[in-house]
Amino acid sequence: MNTKQFFKNAALLLMMATPVLFTACSKDNENNGDNGNPNTEIPGGKRVAKIIFDNREWIFDYDKQGRIVSWKIDYLEEENDKYDEFIKIEYQADGSIKYSEGDYSIIEKLNAAGYVESSTMISESGQECKWIYFYNEDNTLKQAKGKQDMVFVDEEENFSDVELEFTYNYSWTDGNITALNSQTVWTTGIRGYNDMEMAAISYSDKLNNSNLDLSLFLNPELLRNYGYGSIFGFTGKKCKNLPSKTVRTYNGNEFIYEFSYLFDSDGYLIQAVTSRGYTYTVEYVK
Repeated sequence: MNTKQFFKNAALLLMMATPVLFTACSKDNENNGDNGNPNTEIPGGKRVAKIIFDNREWIFDYDKQGRIVSWKIDYLEEENDKYDEFIKIEYQADGSIKYSEGDYSIIEKLNAAGYVESSTMISESGQECKWIYFYNEDNTLKQAKGKQDMVFVDEEENFSDVELEFTYNYSWTDGNITALNSQTVWTTGIRGYNDMEMAAISYSDKLNNSNLDLSLFLNPELLRNYGYGSIFGFTGKKCKNLPSKTVRTYNGNEFIYEFSYLFDSDGYLIQAVTSRGYTYTVEYVK
């Protein structure tokens, strides 16, 4: 496995990791329909067509029912074109969901409520990564646990066997995730690591009202750990509001993120700016 292949593996691993995303919406939403599971509905609100951030474009495509069927991450700088990604989503006859990109695929099995109860990533080389998910009584995500055995390749093409174990715990208040606690335990042939991460999140009064979970996408702590693909997964209810501030603690180091927003005339987010200098631009399906 070369370095590029490892990074693609890591990207799909992040797709699986504890998304906090869209949920069944009220029956008066304009995009209702069958999304592959009889217990869930297409999320309402405007559909996001594109998000531009950090010299990259995330481009989303939908079928006639309003279901997301693919997304592309397009690196706008020419020298990074080789890292462009295209991920396809298929809704299976048995109610499961399949993600695929290159040599890797993910199968998500849904529970009776229509939310993911387990995920399995499989590569053509036989590598696997498995996750299980636990929910509160109101169908908000409570905990996710994962495990993977893989080969790590560093920049000097040195190979090490790696065993990864992940545990993520969530606390909710008034419809929003207000605290996260995560632990990643992994070992290599050289040394072992035990990464601890916490976050405290506060929210604005602005609604997280598009079809995708922009609260997740905009929050650097959540997005960095839990993956770009997870913004349209089926792991319980999404956050009600957009974040105003996140205080992240990683192995004793503290990072603070604050957010400001611009909206269109219908109250949908069109631009977000963070205190760390990042700008997100959001475009919707016409």
